[in-house]
Amino acid sequence: MKRHVGGLISFSLLTLITGGCQPDAPVGLSALAARVEPKPPNVLRDAIAFFTREFGASGGVAIMQPDGSGRQPLAGAEAGFEPAISPNGRRIAFSRNTDIGVTAIYIMDVDEGVATPIVDGLTLNPTPVWSPDGCQIAFRNVLETSGGPIGRISIINADGTGLRQVTPEPGPLDFAFDEGPTWSPDGTRLAFTRNSVLHVINVDGTGMTALPNEDMAGTPAYQSGVRKLAPLVG
Repeated sequence: MKRHVGGLISFSLLTLITGGCQPDAPVGLSALAARVEPKPPNVLRDAIAFFTREFGASGGVAIMQPDGSGRQPLAGAEAGFEPAISPNGRRIAFSRNTDIGVTAIYIMDVDEGVATPIVDGLTLNPTPVWSPDGCQIAFRNVLETSGGPIGRISIINADGTGLRQVTPEPGPLDFAFDEGPTWSPDGTRLAFTRNSVLHVINVDGTGMTALPNEDMAGTPAYQSGVRKLAPLVG
């Protein structure tokens, strides 16, 4: 697979740590606090990013406030879809078709508005998701085989390096299609579905465990701070 390395109305202004892959948690002053010099870059904070054709026939990523106000196209993300805002709001990842049936994942600094592909040659919808520290992207990679397309969960660093497949291959006579990755809050595990059955796996590819469910499952999501689930029925 080929890999590539590489104005906005601000929803909030933050002072950001730079250099290397620093933890991508929000830091600094809010827009309502006293301003400091130099002026920090624009970031997306308390914003919703979404795909729409409202601003162009080919569609693209747009943003708005949680109450639906301030709808506007995101410059640099034209024709993008499946947006994912980084934990600190400074960057956004999204998918974009580069050819018929071919998709790439792009990362864009919100302040600069220049999108850079970090992995391409993908098919279908890869659905990129940020790691909690903002250093990596997990996504669904579709591989073409003689038996048809198969989905596997992969991880790549946000700078386009370190591409690797996380979910293992099944037995020689078994079929497996993986999708819907989501990170654990501590960034050490992924939840996903394999053949519509929930699974968890360590990010190094070990410890894959099925969480059997009676009905088909999809698009799991982790939540931190939950010790015990309350009964669903009395």
